[in-house]
Amino acid sequence: MYRKRRAKKEQREIDIVKLRKMTYDTLKAGSNTSHIVLHIRDEIAHTIHPISRKQRQVLITEIWPKIVNVVKYDTRVRKTKRVVDGNARDVWQWVAAETPIKG
Repeated sequence: MYRKRRAKKEQREIDIVKLRKMTYDTLKAGSNTSHIVLHIRDEIAHTIHPISRKQRQVLITEIWPKIVNVVKYDTRVRKTKRVVDGNARDVWQWVAAETPIKG
């Protein structure tokens, strides 16, 4: 039981790192455009788990809030709200300039 719990925790940490990277890659790819947070989440969830609704639900409920918390304190991402179809939606936009790698 202990091993299963530890393996699950380690897998969750791997998923968090993977999801965070995918989120930042999505934001960087469209740096001049704003992205609705729910659309980013759903796109990534469908990319990672295209068939399993249950696994997407776990990703959305357990892992995605950790990603939102990380991005909330990231100054490279502009966070705003936009009204879409009468509903207020969170919107993220990548605002950091790409810096050349020295070396």
